[in-house]
Parts: sequence; structure tokens; C-alpha cells
Amino acid sequence: MDELLTLGEPLPYERARRTELGLHPDWDPAQESEDDEDEWRCTAHDLAPDIARSLGAASPLDVTADTPSRGTGVIALTPYGVAHGVPAGAYRI
Repeated sequence: MDELLTLGEPLPYERARRTELGLHPDWDPAQESEDDEDEWRCTAHDLAPDIARSLGAASPLDVTADTPSRGTGVIALTPYGVAHGVPAGAYRI
């Protein structure tokens, strides 16, 4: 399953965060201890908003009722959502 989540080389932000944690910038399972892997998994779990900001994109956590918008919103489905469906109805933003 991990190979489905590994899309390419680590982003500069990911490399910098790994370095800040005292880990090698590029993840290598042969070089990682179990503790290193656990620390990275805990950190990586919350990186999406920071990665979005580092790429100049809006973080979903920054969107509020006061955020201007126009056009039609679109929600992407994960492979799980495609296979199993999603709840019908409107999503609150």
C-alpha cells in the first residue's frame, strides 16, 4: 500500500522538515530506525497544510466563511471513495 502513497521525490519542504527532526532528508527504509520512522509518520500526518502554504496554495485550514470564492467547487474522490461511494448531500465549508 505504501507504494501507492509514494508519488515521487520528497518536496523541498519535506526535506527541510526531516532535517529539522534530525533525519536524513531523503527517506530510506534501510537507513531508518523504527523510532525515526515513527517520528516521521507522526510529523508527516500533519504536513499537508504546511506543504500547501509552501507551494503558494491555499491551505484548507485557512478557508473560512469570510474567504471570497467564485465559480463551482469540486471535491476530488480518493480511490476508496470511488470504490465505496461517499455520503450524498451538501458539504459544509
